[in-house]
This record gives sequence, structure tokens and C-alpha cells, in this order.
Amino acid sequence: MDKPSFKKYLINSIYAYVDKENMNNKKVIIITTTGYIYGTLVKDHSYFGMNQYSLHEYTNNLFEQYCIEYDLPEKRLNDNDGFLELVDAIVYIPNPNSFDSHNRFSSLFVFYDQIVSIAIGDPL
Repeated sequence: MDKPSFKKYLINSIYAYVDKENMNNKKVIIITTTGYIYGTLVKDHSYFGMNQYSLHEYTNNLFEQYCIEYDLPEKRLNDNDGFLELVDAIVYIPNPNSFDSHNRFSSLFVFYDQIVSIAIGDPL
């Protein structure tokens, strides 16, 4: 059985820790090479309610199909393959030459291999 990378394990563990400890509205902040991202991590389809077909369900179905097509009996991705799904996400891109940019997304996928670091704190 292949193991996930420690990076992937750490990121998921930090999200679980912040969720479990109810850290007074602190957020996990994802740092990339272009800026940082924060939002609510989607853990399962119950986040969306029963009647709403979501992008989350679509990607879950797509992943099931991928596992069948590539004969992955454990239905998990190795190393840094895979992604986090965030809802109500904000991407902050600092720009020293003009105003900083804040972009809002109702749903956003962040691929593990694009994450440089993570932090726990209060987003700006």
C-alpha cells in the first residue's frame, strides 16, 4: 500500500485539528507561490444538503470512475496527488505595485502540489 506524502498528511491533520479544537474563528490559511487562500474545507457532501447536486458530488463520482478505470482498489491518491475543496474561498494576491487583489469563489479546488505552506490565524 502506498502512503500519502507527509505534506498531504500534515495539511489534512491541521484542518482536522482546527476543526476539532474550535479555535475562536481561526482559519487554516493556505500559502501558495502567488498568494494565500482561505475558506471552509468540504469534508463530505452533507455540507451541501440533500437536494443540491454539487461540484463536490461530481468530483466524488469522477474519482470513483478514475479508481475503476485505473484499478485503484484502495480508492486513494498517493503522494501529493489530489486536492482540497474549499467553499466560500477567498484568494488573496499581494501586489506591491498597486492594490492587492481579493477574489471570492463559491467553490475552489486547491491541489496539494501547489501548496507551499499552511498557517493557522486570522486572515486579513
